[in-house]
Amino acid sequence: MENRDAFLELENELRTIAAFSLGRRLHSSGSHSYYSIFRQQVGTDIFYRFILTESNNPDFMSRAVQFFQFLFFQNTLLVTATYNHPEATQHGWIGTFGSIDILPGGEGAKGVMITSVHIPTVDADNLYDWSRTSPRRNGQLFGGVGGRYYLMDDLRNGDRSNAIVITASSALVDPDSPLRYGLQNAFDGNSATSFVANTEDGLMEIEFTEAAASGNMTRIAIINGHTENLLLYRSYNRIKEIEILSFTWNEESRGWITENKKISLRDNYLSYQFVNVVYPARPARITVLSVFSGEVYSTTRLGGLNLYHDEIGWLFEDINEQ
Repeated sequence: MENRDAFLELENELRTIAAFSLGRRLHSSGSHSYYSIFRQQVGTDIFYRFILTESNNPDFMSRAVQFFQFLFFQNTLLVTATYNHPEATQHGWIGTFGSIDILPGGEGAKGVMITSVHIPTVDADNLYDWSRTSPRRNGQLFGGVGGRYYLMDDLRNGDRSNAIVITASSALVDPDSPLRYGLQNAFDGNSATSFVANTEDGLMEIEFTEAAASGNMTRIAIINGHTENLLLYRSYNRIKEIEILSFTWNEESRGWITENKKISLRDNYLSYQFVNVVYPARPARITVLSVFSGEVYSTTRLGGLNLYHDEIGWLFEDINEQ
């Protein structure tokens, strides 16, 4: 990071964050005046993470740690995220934990995903002991989740406006690592991670409210359950049936037609399952209708989810279907 323009862009971003914090009453126990820079190589692509903290020796395993994160590529600031920054709202304090993940593909990065977990009703008098005062569902912590995904081809061309926006059901929250079961796990292609919903009925849904380009989503790939090993797979709920909501363009009426398709998934299958479906690049939703019950836990795990675009290919990671 030798380019002066990159640091000027970072300075402008910090000014924006400071103004936002003042306007939204974001809580901070001190100034974030210490920084670390980490180099990350994904294939032939090299990224730098700039981490801004309150301490010169932060404990990233602490529940109280706070930091700002900035991701640079070719001396250009791509995206930012905040971690453990409570915000005052009319309904109380909300704790936000953000993550930046680089998804690999081909010879380099396929895209960059920003996700977050929002934990409700944090006690203002115990902002750094939020896990003790936050509400429970099914006896466990939960938080709202969301994300934005940017294709690297767009980012290389300087386009940061063309993102896929993703929302989903509330996630299970680990008090020691709030992002452990977060939304990013559904798209990272790692069998050792999974998105875990914490809902009242044990089901979940994921919605895509914008798309990366014109064209059709023609296939969906799903890893059903937590597939790190068979024991863990059977311990948690697995998906039994899903409903896919999509929108098909009708030339005759010059409008979008809603289509619903129900799909049954296999159980005891620890790899991708593929569904052929016309899935235009417009708002769409995948809803879990029923599950295979876990032998130990009642939470539902989604190990992987990907969409095939007829012009781009697999969006979130490259899948070898053979």
